[in-house]
Amino acid sequence: SRDGRFLAVGGRDGVVRSWNLTEESAPIDMSGHSGRVRGLAFADDGSALFSAGEDGSLRMAKTGVAGPNELFAAVGCKLQS
Repeated sequence: SRDGRFLAVGGRDGVVRSWNLTEESAPIDMSGHSGRVRGLAFADDGSALFSAGEDGSLRMAKTGVAGPNELFAAVGCKLQS
């Protein structure tokens, strides 16, 4: 995140993992994609994390909250590199 509090990575398993760098705690897993995570972006204020998946979905999760990501948008294309 811009303020340096959170770090996030997306995996081949469709799970986004985030760490709160200001606390000693385990990473938080956020599920929802049915394929590989291809892109991540934090909201400007750091309150949310957006993820783009190979499954063509864009998901949003509140930063620091575990569980499934909210489906933000589903598009008809597959994201590949």
